Amino acid sequence: METDFFDHSEYIIEQSVQFLDFGSTYQISNGNRQHLGSIQQAKNRWTRFFRFFARRALWFQFHIIDNNAATQAIARRAWSFFGYAPVSISNKEGKIIGYIHRNFTLVGYSFQIQNATKAKIALLEGSWLSWNFTIKREDTTIAIIDKEWTNLGKELFTSSDKYRVQLTEASETYSAEERTLLACAALLVDILLKTQTGTK
Repeated sequence: METDFFDHSEYIIEQSVQFLDFGSTYQISNGNRQHLGSIQQAKNRWTRFFRFFARRALWFQFHIIDNNAATQAIARRAWSFFGYAPVSISNKEGKIIGYIHRNFTLVGYSFQIQNATKAKIALLEGSWLSWNFTIKREDTTIAIIDKEWTNLGKELFTSSDKYRVQLTEASETYSAEERTLLACAALLVDILLKTQTGTK
């Protein structure tokens, strides 16, 4: 029986290098390095034009798709002059299941994860320098996002565009819809940092 795209407990995300292409594509694998699909940016001429001048203000739309080219989720953000517009997450049926909202912080990065009614269900926090992030509900860790890979030893990734997502058993206490939302937030963390904060 085929596992649902968001039922895995571990994901590896790696950004694809695309020369002469202004879009972003990330490849997604599970913990056994089996390819699951990709995250692809919807592009138009305005995306190409504004990319270098207004990264934080630019609207975006990313599709999480499986190996059959079927959309599993969509992340959208409207124009935002300071990068604080919420990112909406829609499921494969096109229904909005939640939002990711950047919090104002002086140190580090913080994003509030909200359900469809905009009630907070978790917090995504971390540091760009150490590249360690967590999704938590109060003191309970729901997901860990980092660049350390354990496979016959421990390896530290050398670039910020390849990272690992681990969902803990605590994520199973959420509904299927909320778990999809939490997984999307974890999978999209590199995109959130680069588009919401202007980080290169």
